[in-house]
Amino acid sequence: CNSAPSYPAICLLCGALVCCKSNCCSTTYSNGSVSECFQHNARCAAGYGVYLVLRTCAPLLLRSTRRAFYPSPYLDEHGEEDAEFRRGRPLFLCETRYE
Repeated sequence: CNSAPSYPAICLLCGALVCCKSNCCSTTYSNGSVSECFQHNARCAAGYGVYLVLRTCAPLLLRSTRRAFYPSPYLDEHGEEDAEFRRGRPLFLCETRYE
């Protein structure tokens, strides 16, 4: 839609920046609307996709019309997630969550 995504995600397969939860780029079909992430999956990876949701630093896995969010591998110095970056603290890669 040529606008800045309000809830951006990066495709980890090709590096494209897509809208994750907003309706600005969704397409309506007979069985409901589909977000830009699902549209991108059909073009980029034959229905399979791995994204990094930038507002939460959480991985998003997509397959066909199913999705799964995983816990963020990035934690602050106290071992806590900073959802939506509300606290504004630096985040570090947690090796145990990454594995």
